[in-house]
Amino acid sequence: MMHNPFPRSNTIPDLKQAAEPEEKNRQDQKLLLLKKTELFMKEIGIPEAFALRARNQYLAEIYGCPIEKDEDGADVLIRRLTDAVESRESGEWKRIPEDIWLATMRCFPRFISEYRRSYGRDGFDRGSWTVRQSNCCLFRVGELEYELFEEGDCRAISLHIPSDARLEPVLLNESVRQAHDFLAAFYPDWKALPVICESWLLSSKLRELLPPESRILRFQNAFDIIRADPDDSSAIEWVFYVAEGQRASVKPENLPEDTSLQRKMKKKLLTGENPGNARGILTHRFQ
Repeated sequence: MMHNPFPRSNTIPDLKQAAEPEEKNRQDQKLLLLKKTELFMKEIGIPEAFALRARNQYLAEIYGCPIEKDEDGADVLIRRLTDAVESRESGEWKRIPEDIWLATMRCFPRFISEYRRSYGRDGFDRGSWTVRQSNCCLFRVGELEYELFEEGDCRAISLHIPSDARLEPVLLNESVRQAHDFLAAFYPDWKALPVICESWLLSSKLRELLPPESRILRFQNAFDIIRADPDDSSAIEWVFYVAEGQRASVKPENLPEDTSLQRKMKKKLLTGENPGNARGILTHRFQ
């Protein structure tokens, strides 16, 4: 068990009595930010024990104390959340409506839950992904997420499907409508840009695995496909709950067969065929 030099208490230990005034002021600001972040972690549902580990990692960084590195990502989680809380107070997140702020930030407990589902313990492995949330360039609006995507000369709204999204057409269309209103109000320069999506959910190979009335295939019908990658294997994470860090070592024959999609996709994988993914532009209403 990892040694915990910072036992839980209502007061944070003063481990540098003789700190220089400038350094002490920096520490005090960071400690205040940590206190606010702790309250926020509780509000959005970060598991208590994991939140405590994240807190201790942050304290160790503030005071320069040696502490065993947390391989389960608590140190990265606290950095992402303190950045987000700081932005909510004085940065870009400050002007965003409360409902969108909270809906977006609830990705963090969801990612911890997904990690637990794959590894059997709490952890956080989405550090590179959640820079988007912390930096206020990805927003959860209803069932879907919308990212202000910019790469070179390309600017677009990148649409993402959270693992808890309900693919009901009425809910999806309402999400798109609300997102358009949100962009018009807060990011008017982005409101008319194309909405693109790159996902395993758009792979044409799913038409061999799912019935025509499937919600996933109906979801696909709203997009005009512009690029496909038949060799992509990312669907394994979402269909079989195999985390990205486990993918290299997983054997197809050991994958579960609890659902019809799992059984059919597993057959493909056993022949060496990956499920693929595709990129599409949202051009139609969801039906």
